[in-house]
Amino acid sequence: MVGYCDFLLRVVAQDLKAYRAFQAKHLAQIRGVQNLKTELQMLVVKNSSALPVSS
Repeated sequence: MVGYCDFLLRVVAQDLKAYRAFQAKHLAQIRGVQNLKTELQMLVVKNSSALPVSS
């Protein structure tokens, strides 16, 4: 993603409704944010809900 984005943020949300609430309440409220672009995953890549945690 070269040229279009200044920042790439991966978000894990319970569902699309929860993501939209996060986007409206948090991301859209950041001063200086002019545009938001959302790309959704269409295929299952990981079949587990556990997130990797490195120590």
